[in-house]
Amino acid sequence: MTTRTFAANTTLETVKKEAKRFLKAVRSGDLDARSRVVAYFADVSAIGLQDVHLILAREHGFRSWSQLKAHLQSKSITAVTGSLPDRILSLAMVSYFADVPADPTRFAAAKTLLGQHPELAEDSIYMAATLGDAAGVTKWLGKMPELLDQKGGPFKWPPLLYAAYARIPDRSSLPAGRSLIEAGANPNAFFMDDGQYRFTALTGVFGEGEAGKVRQPAHPDYTEFAKLLLDAGAEANDSQALYNRMFEPDETCLRLLLKYGLTATDKNNWLAREDGNLIENSQTVFDYQLAWALQNRMPERVRLLVEHGASVERAVKGRSPYEWALLGGDGALAEYLLDHGASAVDLQPEDQAYLQIVDLSAPLERVLEKIQQTTTIEAIQRKHRTMMHDAAGANETSKVLRMLRLGFDPNAMTSRTSLHEAALHGHIDMAQTLIENGALTTLRDPHHYAPPIGWAEYNGHTEMVEFLSRHSLDVFAAAAFGQIDQLQRHIEEDETWLEARFGDHRPRGRADPSRDWLTPLGFAILNGRLSAASYLIERGASVQTENEAGRGYRELASGTEDEDLVRLIDSASRR
Repeated sequence: MTTRTFAANTTLETVKKEAKRFLKAVRSGDLDARSRVVAYFADVSAIGLQDVHLILAREHGFRSWSQLKAHLQSKSITAVTGSLPDRILSLAMVSYFADVPADPTRFAAAKTLLGQHPELAEDSIYMAATLGDAAGVTKWLGKMPELLDQKGGPFKWPPLLYAAYARIPDRSSLPAGRSLIEAGANPNAFFMDDGQYRFTALTGVFGEGEAGKVRQPAHPDYTEFAKLLLDAGAEANDSQALYNRMFEPDETCLRLLLKYGLTATDKNNWLAREDGNLIENSQTVFDYQLAWALQNRMPERVRLLVEHGASVERAVKGRSPYEWALLGGDGALAEYLLDHGASAVDLQPEDQAYLQIVDLSAPLERVLEKIQQTTTIEAIQRKHRTMMHDAAGANETSKVLRMLRLGFDPNAMTSRTSLHEAALHGHIDMAQTLIENGALTTLRDPHHYAPPIGWAEYNGHTEMVEFLSRHSLDVFAAAAFGQIDQLQRHIEEDETWLEARFGDHRPRGRADPSRDWLTPLGFAILNGRLSAASYLIERGASVQTENEAGRGYRELASGTEDEDLVRLIDSASRR
């Protein structure tokens, strides 16, 4: 693959212009341009602006377009504008937003921009909080005491949240946090993610999460900062903080919250309404954390929870903690649980079968014989719903083939299918194995409403995207990924697909206002697929579709920055 370097005067805008020129050259048949595309995508005709962005990023040695953008923002030599302080603040924060990449290169970009414009260190109390400037915070509050809990900056947060979520390299925002707390800032300040998830200052300080401890790092002084907040009255029951820190075998967060009063009776409290009042959750924090620790083989956490009152008898997802220990092959943990009051029970036939299936030394024929004597494959898969998912995600081909040969359903859906899991991790051989054994590439998960190809795209696995694009896609995915041959088949079989709305066909669940109103043409436009959009318009797809707020396809096209796509929509609108 090509590795290029930027000219000294390169900016994000110049690269965006280059991308547009590159795309036009590809569409005009330029052989050099097309040869650059085939190094990354087999179907040159399906290329859109987003694909070109990715190609340019890869050619310059970046994994994604977002990383390239962060790099160029860090090299920016543009003059100070009204938006530059907000850009620095935004880049400096650890991200838990769907539309802001959880990318640590952003933190360095913020530091570089600040180095180019040092005068911005005094721009606002939000900047002072981010930089850990205790004197600056005190100075701002001396002039305007009302700033203490006043929301501002790019995220409309109070100053304490900027201090809690700041991650500028070689700087600690703790001194500013201390000044804010001493001045009386609310230690339970929080923001709402996705309109319902409660992310507190304590959550920000502890960091980590689903993106991992590298992409969502903890505050450099998280223990001391957390104690500062807890001593000031922050709630010890912070379910979101515990959730974010549960993925790694590190009990620091849990131990600290236990010390400050977290109890076995506390309920999960990560959901809130816009007015800040919590939504009642029937599950206790301990039950949730214990279930995760048992399922993910974290014996130290299990012991810690039990020592502080977690039930050793209450069932966790249909099994006692003792049974979970046996399923994990942890005899020492099973004995520990017995010593702390658990009852010894024999594993159910489905659980015994699970252990036999994952034990690759046991002959398959013998395993099947035992299963037929005690239970059924369907019963095993109902009780161990994610066993094939987990094996697919870990790329354990032998285990997956073993399950398939026993008759496991490759399309069993939980929050995903096994193919979704393989796609998420980029395991192409695993995906091929699953598809050859009946896995459907068109199934959408019930929460994100995405097919496996969407999971692959989300995690940046372009080779997996290319692989899955050669397999069956539903009409919306075919439009989104520019697969015109597949679009043609769908439309020729049933022309009503031209005006079908996504919300009428996705899995039932919470409304998705950003996509429910889109027809296949909308997905083609949203993803910059000019050829797919042209085909759909030629077949009669309407360009007049709007959402409830009056946003239409013309505005959608403008957001792609693809001038050809905008002209196409304008031309179709005049017909």
